[in-house]
Amino acid sequence: MRTLRQRMEDKERETGKTPGLLRLARANERSLATQKAPWLKELSIDGRTLKSKDGEHDLAGATARVETAGQIEQRVTAARLVTLGVFALAAKKKRDNRDLFLTVEGPHVALVRQYSAKDVDEAELRQFAADINQAAA
Repeated sequence: MRTLRQRMEDKERETGKTPGLLRLARANERSLATQKAPWLKELSIDGRTLKSKDGEHDLAGATARVETAGQIEQRVTAARLVTLGVFALAAKKKRDNRDLFLTVEGPHVALVRQYSAKDVDEAELRQFAADINQAAA
């Protein structure tokens, strides 16, 4: 079973014209590929090199990790207590006061970046650290 995209690409090859939906899909893919998280714009990996605003750093033998500091506060608010009664104890308000640190250490690089957990997707930051580790291997 061929996907819609495959059928559109077949039609493009046959007619020599690109269907509008395929053109739109390709534009969207280009947009997503060039889009970076705002917090990550200052860092990029190019082969075995980490580029930052401080310059270029050789990643040979380097390791990257994400560390957390701080805590997630949980508290009962007055409004929740009034509306939920004793169940408010189970539905506490959460506030993330953590900071995330991206640390890259190696023979040719020592880099630490601090981010607020509210401003950064932790999974993306951890994936970026994994990408650095893979490039350094």
